[in-house]
Amino acid sequence: MKTDNGKLIEKAKELHISTRAPVNDKVMIALMRQRCEGKKKTWLLHPAFAASFGIIILIAIAGFWFMSKPSGEVKNFENISFAQEVPVVIASDKNDIQPEKNNIQPQTPFLLASDNTEVELTGSGKLAVGVDAISDGKSILKMDGNKIRLISGDVTFTVAPRNTSNKLIVVAGDMEVTVIGTIFRVVNKTGETRVWLKKGSVSVSQGKISKVLKPSEVWPEMPFNLTLTQVAARLADLRTKGAHKESALLLRKAIAKYGKSPAGQSLYIDLASIYGVHLRKWDSACSILKRYKTNFPSGTHHLAADMLWNRFRCN
Repeated sequence: MKTDNGKLIEKAKELHISTRAPVNDKVMIALMRQRCEGKKKTWLLHPAFAASFGIIILIAIAGFWFMSKPSGEVKNFENISFAQEVPVVIASDKNDIQPEKNNIQPQTPFLLASDNTEVELTGSGKLAVGVDAISDGKSILKMDGNKIRLISGDVTFTVAPRNTSNKLIVVAGDMEVTVIGTIFRVVNKTGETRVWLKKGSVSVSQGKISKVLKPSEVWPEMPFNLTLTQVAARLADLRTKGAHKESALLLRKAIAKYGKSPAGQSLYIDLASIYGVHLRKWDSACSILKRYKTNFPSGTHHLAADMLWNRFRCN
């Protein structure tokens, strides 16, 4: 049993009361203190503690030996061979293929690897460095410097991002498409040339006219021949796909044709809703609502227009 100093003092007081001999009290206190200190130190000599301490020392020594042992699988870096590394392909301004390390050619050679190369493309193929193409039917193309000439056919181009100093130009008839990195379609058939932009941005020039296309835009613009019923059906399909930018483009074209007709009032509300809710272009939404109120002062959709006006905080 453990005894602290407080208990020793209490015991001494009891002895002092019973014996009335201070000398006996001092002797008793000294003996009990020695006994207490002896008990505190005896646990260090306990066999179980000594065995546990020895096991911990052995485990530490074994772990240190294992970690310091060299592995036979480690190779000297000086003996590692890099001979099988894939060569880096570098293209010049004229798209010549120059492997950096050896003369290994790419598995899929470029169809327009040099100037004045004319190819017939059916299906898909790699035209040049970072330029993939898919032909709808048979198309004929030719490389001319940094220009790809679509002599005839219908081709969708996918161009990897480029520096502004290394632009790609696709020529179809008298139309030129300047590309930095995008996905677009070019048609040159029976005297008709047209560009559809799917992703990115391209600059189109034809004669003295030039235009920067945005995704889903077409050059030259195709005549809008859809009826309001067809517009509603097409709009429902685009909304199901979550194609809000395409929906906005469709509504802008529809407003250009039917915007002054009473039957086209809902087009303004739909376009303002897409601008404000989905595209977060609140200024554009307010502008559309203002046009609606101007064109139809007593229109049938003023309640919906007022709700959107307040929602987008127009002024």
